[in-house]
Amino acid sequence: MKILHLAPQNSLCGIATYSANLLKGLRSAEDNYQHTVISLPPKEEIQGLSPYDFKKFLSKFAKESSNYQGVHIQNEWGLFCQTGGIDNGLENFYFLLHAIFQFNKNVSITFHTEPVFMEQNGPLNYVEKKAIKFWKTKLTNMLNRCKNIVHTDVSKTSFQNAGLHPARLFKVTHGVLERYLNKNDKLPSGKVVLSLFGHIASYKGYDLIFDALNLLDDNYKLIIIGGRHPHSRGNELEELLLKIKELDLSKRVLITGSVTDEEANYYHSTTDICLAPHQSEYLSASGAITWSLTSGVPTIGSNVNAFREIIKEVPDSMMLCHPRSPYEWAWAIKRCGEDYLLREKLISAARHYCEKFSWSNTAHSHVKIYNLKN
Repeated sequence: MKILHLAPQNSLCGIATYSANLLKGLRSAEDNYQHTVISLPPKEEIQGLSPYDFKKFLSKFAKESSNYQGVHIQNEWGLFCQTGGIDNGLENFYFLLHAIFQFNKNVSITFHTEPVFMEQNGPLNYVEKKAIKFWKTKLTNMLNRCKNIVHTDVSKTSFQNAGLHPARLFKVTHGVLERYLNKNDKLPSGKVVLSLFGHIASYKGYDLIFDALNLLDDNYKLIIIGGRHPHSRGNELEELLLKIKELDLSKRVLITGSVTDEEANYYHSTTDICLAPHQSEYLSASGAITWSLTSGVPTIGSNVNAFREIIKEVPDSMMLCHPRSPYEWAWAIKRCGEDYLLREKLISAARHYCEKFSWSNTAHSHVKIYNLKN
């Protein structure tokens, strides 16, 4: 069977990395499948196109799909927005699906975010109102002809509440990076190195960790492994640096900027405890957390939906704390730095989780979905 994929490529963004790992797993998993990917242009390039030219690109992809038995699209609401509004992204996505179905194709879609705009129907949210109307009157019917892949049970329920039929929803847990760093279950002596991995974004809870760090002794240091998201035009790095200076943490916090895989491995090899203090309940899944879970050290994360799903799959894969309680985080960090049995338990469970949801196993789950009849 030949599958045509539409996904971001050659970018440091999470969905591009997800797509590359999935394709690598698929090509290793099945000899009877051929996978071809067409790159979805970067957001800046899409916004630079005229509406006519972007629809021309989408039509060209749909026409190319006529040579394949199946289509798999990676979707996040912002990927198809040209004029900036979520309603515009939904309309473009509908245009694409309508064009593909002219060729009677078997379509799978991976949704990386939930339809949160359905919950933002306030009196002044005119853009969301338009998006909600379009979703209900047009897009839902189209999506119920597709195989819609989500990462968690929470996301599955969210899409079902938004109008998708349960039989058209499939849960495939976010695949885990396959790398092998040495297990570090020894208790730290002297300096204790904490690390927080991923692109800098406001929802990742830096203020919380800075407050927790101020509650800990000076031998606790923090490495923020990552830099500005490639699609960001914001001032988040400057704000982070000012906050570090304001709290007098400059000697205890290092921001690496964007890193290669090899550099990430190096920083994780010097880490004693990984942190993921995410603040958003709307996070469907996290690629960054798989770097922490494969680091060979304990991971502490926020008690949010995406991470509760990890614990549900394999208990004790992470230690969870309230997303706005610096005292609880300081307590958890000290425990992971001083309790050998806790470190051992968290590391062992995380390894089990990573093996269970390796990209190889995730690829096999996708193949089963491809094989299902519409």
